[in-house]
Amino acid sequence: MTPLQLPDWLGTNHSTTAYYKPIFESEKKSYGTLYNSFHELESDYKKLSNTILGIKSWSVGPVSSLANKDDEKKGNRGHMEELAEEEEWLNWLNSKQIESVLYLSFGSVTRLDNAQIVEIAHGLENSDHNFIWVGYIIWNWAPQLLILDHPATGGIVTHCCWNSILESVNSGLPMITWPMSEEQFYNEKLLVDVLKIGVQVGAKENKF
Repeated sequence: MTPLQLPDWLGTNHSTTAYYKPIFESEKKSYGTLYNSFHELESDYKKLSNTILGIKSWSVGPVSSLANKDDEKKGNRGHMEELAEEEEWLNWLNSKQIESVLYLSFGSVTRLDNAQIVEIAHGLENSDHNFIWVGYIIWNWAPQLLILDHPATGGIVTHCCWNSILESVNSGLPMITWPMSEEQFYNEKLLVDVLKIGVQVGAKENKF
């Protein structure tokens, strides 16, 4: 990783540093920590936490996938109160070939500038592939679990937040990684260099 990819709050007096400090201190004093992960995904890091850092830990994930096993719960996970809206997206996906749809999601906090939005839109349109772009094609909160688990979905463009990573791994999807901020560049290294289930867009700078 390059210095520009590291969060500004690491080792500084950034306001986020003050936010995380009591969390880290409480973790050291606690009996142990539950992680939204699973052993096969992060076994080396779990070992590091238990031995080097001296913190007991248990992996209990992926939580969202374990807690939302049927379609109704997956739809509710996406805040889809209208059954007709859910059926509309499922009918569209059902009409597509297996692994022919690309899913794009940059989370609810990340903001792209206008030039990036235009370039992404042109690239998607010129690719002549089916896609779902959350925030632009789906304006409301997306039923992500339903979409990722659907046979028509073949991959995801992700900003590398942890929940999306877990849900994508659980659905067996390869990832195109575009980290934006915070710990997302660390997550990208795990996906691309360690697990080898991701391909980088090439983001160079942490925007947080």
